[in-house]
Amino acid sequence: MGSVLDSISCPDCGSEAMIDCYYKTGEEYINCQYCGYSRKFTITNWDDKDEELVWTPLYKIEESHGKGAYKLRGKGAVATECGSFIIDDSEKEFIKLVENQKESLEHAEYTTYKDGKFNTVILIQGELENKINT
Repeated sequence: MGSVLDSISCPDCGSEAMIDCYYKTGEEYINCQYCGYSRKFTITNWDDKDEELVWTPLYKIEESHGKGAYKLRGKGAVATECGSFIIDDSEKEFIKLVENQKESLEHAEYTTYKDGKFNTVILIQGELENKINT
């Protein structure tokens, strides 16, 4: 399946959020790397498609209002992992995770989003993108 990636204003915090639209199915996913907001608009009855002569997709919307987000980059990695905090005080568990894996990490940071305000903490300062040697 093909998709189109674009950026939109996050419905929660107004920052830049990524939207991934699957144009053949109508499914879409929104993720904000700043506040942790996410929304999934997915088809729930794919299994019925082959059994029915006329199939009508049933959609489900799952929305999560984030409490913040994180970015992790392993040493030698080609990409940065980004994710959301969906419960209060998630940063405590994230800090433990980073502490336990600090030898294998090049960069680690998190942002909390409370009362409409961001607080970013960098635990391990490193490059977020690999530089290609030419």
